[in-house]
Amino acid sequence: LLVNGQLITQNGAAYTATAGRAQITFRGATTNNTATFNAGSTGTLFDVYVEKNDGYELFISSSPSATVNFNGNTHTILPIRGIMRLGANLTIPRMGNVGNYDLGSSTTLPVLWIDGANVTDGGVSGAIVPYGTLKITAGSLTCTNGQRSVVIRESGLLEITGGTVNMGLFRTSNQLAIGVHRGSFLMSGGTLNLDGNSSLAPDYAIFSMAYSDNGFRMSGGTINVTRITTGGTAANAGFMIGSSPQNYLVTGGTINININGNNNFDITSRAQLYVLNIN
Repeated sequence: LLVNGQLITQNGAAYTATAGRAQITFRGATTNNTATFNAGSTGTLFDVYVEKNDGYELFISSSPSATVNFNGNTHTILPIRGIMRLGANLTIPRMGNVGNYDLGSSTTLPVLWIDGANVTDGGVSGAIVPYGTLKITAGSLTCTNGQRSVVIRESGLLEITGGTVNMGLFRTSNQLAIGVHRGSFLMSGGTLNLDGNSSLAPDYAIFSMAYSDNGFRMSGGTINVTRITTGGTAANAGFMIGSSPQNYLVTGGTINININGNNNFDITSRAQLYVLNIN
């Protein structure tokens, strides 16, 4: 898809759940696709989905002078299967609308790859729940929804190699469909900011990978964790890694703990922490 003029998938000034706009689904199970918005072009898109085999991607990119608007009734963007890669000069103000933004399922493991775009999860409630992979290499991801969190489920992965990720809390799901909490965290660059401002804060550590089968690997990057709330059953819980020795590997990276207002901050970790600063 190459856009030099206008691509508007809307009929009239308003749209509803069933009329007034066109959903775009990129298929081609064993092919890579691109959607490129050239200089001066305009796009108004609704419900952009990807359905491909594992390992095949849709790459959406935009010129700095193009204008691309993402809209949707339930999801503005959603990789159902395969990879959705979002390049620079894209701004997505909302991923989902109501409830959790489920990235995949027990039987599908898609990849949402933020590679320069600025993405906000600005739905009304819920969290981003990766069954597959949530990957950030450049640009930003900001969680501003009700839970302000990423909750990895089953074998889900949060991978940060660059860019900036902002959220209230990161944790493993408490739901078990496959019998083992195998979700993983991988960081080799970039910055993860956790401010503890989440509706989940009374019940979980701000960074919480509590299970022995959770994978934790850190070779670079910076994690900033701030406690700004008190009370609840996890009033002191701040940073927790419960991974078994065979499931963690730490060779670099910096973790900054920022404590405000005489709040306590518990650190519980089986894994070594390469550089730890407490402020």
